[in-house]
Amino acid sequence: MSAFRDEIDALLNEGIRLATEFLEQNKEFYPFALRLTHDGGIDLVQAELGDEQPDSGDLIVAVEETLRAMADQGEIIAGVVISDVFVSQDGSDESTDAIQLALEHAQGISVECFLPYTWEKESLKLGELFSQQAEPAIFLQTESDRPGIK
Repeated sequence: MSAFRDEIDALLNEGIRLATEFLEQNKEFYPFALRLTHDGGIDLVQAELGDEQPDSGDLIVAVEETLRAMADQGEIIAGVVISDVFVSQDGSDESTDAIQLALEHAQGISVECFLPYTWEKESLKLGELFSQQAEPAIFLQTESDRPGIK
C-alpha cells in the first residue's frame, strides 16, 4: 500500500474514531477537523466562535478557513472536516443520521465520505461507509478558487 493511501486511511480512521466517541458521549457533536502534518502527526482542529451553541455551518466555514491557511503555509498535507449530518442514500427520499468526513489531500484528492448511524437501545450502530467526489475547500489551486473571491 502506498504512503499516500496510508495517510488518507489514517486520517479517515481517526476522524471516525473521534466522531463515534463524541456521539457515544453526547449523542451529537459540533463540526471539527483534523490535520495531517508532514511528520505524520494527526491533530485536532476546532473553531471557537464565542457562542455557547454556535451554528454548525459557521463552524464548518471556520475550520475550513483554518485548514486552508495551514495548507497555504505548507504546514499540512491533508485535512478532514467532520460533521454530524442527515443524508439520503441510493436515491431514497428518507434521510438518516451520518458522520460526514470531507477529506482533502495535497496530492489532489477531495472526497466526501458518509458513515450512516442509528441508535438501538442507547447503543450506537454504524452503517456502511460510502463516498463521493467533492469540490476542494482546503487545497485550492488559485486565488479565484477561494470562496467569495471572483
